[in-house]
Amino acid sequence: MFSGNKSKKNGFTLSESLISIFIFTVIFAGIFGFFYLVSKIIFLAKIRVIAENIAAGEMEKVRNLPYPSIGLQKPGAFPYGVLLPTSSKILNNIDFLIERKVDFVIDPLDGTQWPQDECPFDYKKVVITVSWQKKFPGSVSLESIFSPADSIEECQTSGGILAVYVFDAKGEMVFQPVIQIKDPQTNEVLKTASPDDGYFRFPMSPGTYRIDVSKSGYSFERTYGIDEIAHPKLPHQNVIDKKVTEVALSIDKLSQLEVLTLSDQGEEFFYDAFLNDQKISSSSNIEILEGKAYLRSTTNEGFLISKEILATDILSWDRLVFSDFKPLGTAIKYQFYFFDATTGAWQLIPDQDLPGNELGFEASPLDLSSLKTDYSKLKLKISFSSLTTTIPYVDYWEVSWKTRGETPLGNVSFSINGEKTLDQEGRIFKFSTTSVSDEKGRKFFPSLEWDLYHFLSRSSLELYKTEPSQPLSLEPGEQKTIKLFFRSSNSLLITVKDEETLDPIFGVRAVLKSSSLGYEKTLFTDSKGQVLFIPLEASNYSLELSASGYATKTIPVFVSGNIFLSVKLRALE
Repeated sequence: MFSGNKSKKNGFTLSESLISIFIFTVIFAGIFGFFYLVSKIIFLAKIRVIAENIAAGEMEKVRNLPYPSIGLQKPGAFPYGVLLPTSSKILNNIDFLIERKVDFVIDPLDGTQWPQDECPFDYKKVVITVSWQKKFPGSVSLESIFSPADSIEECQTSGGILAVYVFDAKGEMVFQPVIQIKDPQTNEVLKTASPDDGYFRFPMSPGTYRIDVSKSGYSFERTYGIDEIAHPKLPHQNVIDKKVTEVALSIDKLSQLEVLTLSDQGEEFFYDAFLNDQKISSSSNIEILEGKAYLRSTTNEGFLISKEILATDILSWDRLVFSDFKPLGTAIKYQFYFFDATTGAWQLIPDQDLPGNELGFEASPLDLSSLKTDYSKLKLKISFSSLTTTIPYVDYWEVSWKTRGETPLGNVSFSINGEKTLDQEGRIFKFSTTSVSDEKGRKFFPSLEWDLYHFLSRSSLELYKTEPSQPLSLEPGEQKTIKLFFRSSNSLLITVKDEETLDPIFGVRAVLKSSSLGYEKTLFTDSKGQVLFIPLEASNYSLELSASGYATKTIPVFVSGNIFLSVKLRALE
């Protein structure tokens, strides 16, 4: 007989193999990272020792120099001497850059206070910096002070003092500004300081110097030569031997300004397409069915009163538009009521303010432009009557009014300039530029200096109003928005709505063309279903409107003046 023993194989599944590989990778990465860190520390320690030895050797060379020779060997250097500003050295196959800085120190601890001290240059400070870039870049610095042998040697130096004060808009000293003294011919930086108390005394050889003052997040200020500006307010400064030249410059926190380019031509609507009864405040013998308001078949009279029509920011009333069905022997009349604050009740607007209102209106459209804007809170009453069995009904009604809107105008060119000037005559502005708003009518200036700013139109549009008014005051560190309102002799504001619901349609592609003018422009409606074409020439145009899910419509439009046009699109089934 044969035994039924089955062989069993042991091994790793795929998931077990993947987990093992992952664990091994993590452990190896940790070990590698540890050795990398150790090697970096060892390398930096070795190279730092080499760099420190180089710096010490260079400083020892300086100590062996006579005091008058301790200085930099370059034009404009003060003190001037035999030391090279930079040199290089190769050790252990590593390139080292050696930088030398030498400057006088004006120290009040010598017993004589500046500026009464006739020999203000008390001693010299030398800084040696050795840096490297290979593998792990770094640097070391060594500083030392060198004093003259006696007062005679101290006073032999020819030079003056350039004292720079930096204050802010309030006249307070700026903490740690960056002050640069430059050669006005080459713009080479000769000396730099960042004093805590906002002022610094620079020992300088006699000559003319440019001064730049800055700080991160702050405005910029500098002096100018007569080759740049004939009569600068802040000229380059002259340093005279044994004299003190004082100059004050002002900087402060930068501000941010958002500019909106707008048109205040707007149009608002209140409408009811009778999809439900939510816009009806009261009714009698009226039935809402399938998007229509019917007079009940069992009665001869009925009415409905709309909810409150509140016209905010109204410039003028526009018109009433309605669609109804009035067979022979029936009537539908429309009347407006206003809220009388003295009685607390709704009253019929008298004919003297709206002719024909007391009897009621029957024809659409109805011009409401003569109605005073004092009537800013209205209700519409629709009265039904029938002497036959035929039932009258209303499809929809709509009231419109013109408003002080804020319609964005894109790609509008404008100029902005501050009142600060660089010249004594006040003709050269410190900040002046022409800019263009983006497609959404916005332009952002992220870093403007505190000042009073003026704006002008640089296009065919008229800039006739700003909010706030000009000039715009911008304080240090302030974030502000200004609205620029433009207008034109001719424009076209289009409102596009759904034919059934009367709701505005967003994103409708509106193409306005005129072959005789060679004009064609495409815009898209906003959330209100509106789009504004401005500026335009008085002429005949072709308007094409298209949107996803709607039938495209093309209509002729004559533009002369500021035209308001409402267009309905039919939804595709």
